[in-house]
Amino acid sequence: MILLADSGSTKCAWIFVRPADDPISVRTKGINPYYQTTAEIENLITADLVNHIPVKEVKEIYFYGAGCHPESKCAIVRAALKSVFSSASHIEVESDLLAAARALFGKKEGIACISGTGSNTGHYNGSVITDNVRSLGLYMGDEGSGGHLGKLLMSEYMRDALPEDLKSAIEAYTPDRIGEMMDKIYRQPFPNRYLASFAPLYSTHQQHPIIQKLAKESFTKLFDLYIIRYPQHRALPVSFIGSVALSLKEIIYSLAEERKITIGHIERSPAEGLLNYHTKS
Repeated sequence: MILLADSGSTKCAWIFVRPADDPISVRTKGINPYYQTTAEIENLITADLVNHIPVKEVKEIYFYGAGCHPESKCAIVRAALKSVFSSASHIEVESDLLAAARALFGKKEGIACISGTGSNTGHYNGSVITDNVRSLGLYMGDEGSGGHLGKLLMSEYMRDALPEDLKSAIEAYTPDRIGEMMDKIYRQPFPNRYLASFAPLYSTHQQHPIIQKLAKESFTKLFDLYIIRYPQHRALPVSFIGSVALSLKEIIYSLAEERKITIGHIERSPAEGLLNYHTKS
């Protein structure tokens, strides 16, 4: 019996697969070993997952997650999984980028992009990621992500640089004001998750010129700092996983067309593709 997991910093999707039965799907909070210890991850799994699946039946685990690179970070997650799922004889912990690539391309070659809470890109040869331009995380990169979009918008808000309609929309969206925002960004855990929580404003106010300007700025950097650095970027399809990419797909298609890049497809989640990869390929 197989347990699949695809985790970003905000949420984690688990799928338990047993022959002849429908898969069991469970969502928990996200897991990221850059922000959580083995004990914290173990506690999260125990509290939010184990009551929903037959733990002792799990024999193989394939966990794909944000922050699961390098090996030292994978080991943090692996130790938590081993502790909870003692009956599992095979546990793999891989990056969320490999999850995106396998879900998007199966065993074919392509350039995979993640655009969710964080962002990442990589060249996939049909088996593994062979090249990765580092995304550098929230404070130094992550362009084209919910965290980066949130950072751009909230920077404008906190500088009092937004027109009144957008300022009012933000203040209706959250009870937080500048003091609370600064505390959550600089002192509380998961600042990327907090900033990404403002990304839905890009969807609900998509026609606003300021929103269009900030979204284009973020995705232009994703294309020009990352995607075009892969030598194969015009020869191979470039595909995206993530709710942010899906909600702003018109901007992605427009920027790709300008650069003569072919977009393969854009999916909200890798769940179905991973399920096919591990059970049907």
